[in-house]
Amino acid sequence: MNVPLSQIYVGDDTRQAIERVLRSGWFVKGRENAAFEREFASYVGTRHAVAVSSGTAALRLGLQALGLRPKDEVLVPSFSFVATVTPLLALGAKPVFVDVERDTFNLDPAQARRKVTKRTRGVIPVHLYGHSADLKPLAELAEDRDMWMLEDACQAHGARYQGRHVGTFGDAAAFSFYPSKNMTVCGDGGMVVTNRADVEKRLRMLQDAGRGPGDKYVHRIVAENYRLSEIACAIGRVQLGHLPAWVEARRALARDYTDALAAVRDVVPPTERPGCTHSYYVYSIRARRRNRLAEFLKQRGIATGQYYPTPIHRQPCLPAAYHRAKLPETERAAREVLALPMYPTLGTGAAREVASAVAEFYRGA
Repeated sequence: MNVPLSQIYVGDDTRQAIERVLRSGWFVKGRENAAFEREFASYVGTRHAVAVSSGTAALRLGLQALGLRPKDEVLVPSFSFVATVTPLLALGAKPVFVDVERDTFNLDPAQARRKVTKRTRGVIPVHLYGHSADLKPLAELAEDRDMWMLEDACQAHGARYQGRHVGTFGDAAAFSFYPSKNMTVCGDGGMVVTNRADVEKRLRMLQDAGRGPGDKYVHRIVAENYRLSEIACAIGRVQLGHLPAWVEARRALARDYTDALAAVRDVVPPTERPGCTHSYYVYSIRARRRNRLAEFLKQRGIATGQYYPTPIHRQPCLPAAYHRAKLPETERAAREVLALPMYPTLGTGAAREVASAVAEFYRGA
């Protein structure tokens, strides 16, 4: 077998979109950018969307637009990609790590409430692997304590919570278009969505060197360049058109995997809670002897991934004080999770062969 962990779609419609931009001679802040923002906002269900250069940039600019200040405390999970936290540190704020729920790997709302102090200004729930965080109690906490909520939806294109797309519950939300995501711009790219006009206005200045509407050489705030190119936006529009069908294909593959792994006692498939629609950016199982299983699958030509074996609070780039955080569910997940191949064109037959190889490992272990 030769099964990659993920695979990008690049069809004739993508090539045609790129050629359309090349023929236009317009490469930044043109029609493709405006159309991509409008179409993405419509898909998610927000009033505004601002295209930026990466998912990390989306998180950073979202924080700045929401008024984050140095020494502010923000509730965050540690079981995520490091970019959930590094913008906070870069802006002088303090991440306060909250443990995750065992079944979804997402921020535990009950523990989040216990971590609030007089310096807490916001919360960043991460919709990890494509499953929504439990947003209702987190939104209630934010309202009760006069905090903002910035959703990290970088892994959750197409995910829903109580019938609505993630990204529509907080003051703003960040999406990533990195190549492995449910939709991509064939490189780095991101989007910030919001229903707040004041946040959108500030985002546009933060994204474009501090310039306001119609300004060219007037810079109203200190800001940098986080624009997304016209070619990237054109590719994003093509990908967005395929996204609903791709999410359904991922969900069908997830059902195939879960059915095929049901008899393997050493494996716990991912959860989909009632009221949630998992978009399966990653199909990540809990597995006993995780590292040995990964090596076994590698020998059979099946790629796997570990998201994330070193939680953020133990990353060497963070001050040592953070390394002492007590996060038992986070630590357990870091030891056990293993991502199996997941992409829309994988096919039922290949998914069942992967599951069969997992079962074979445990039969012989």
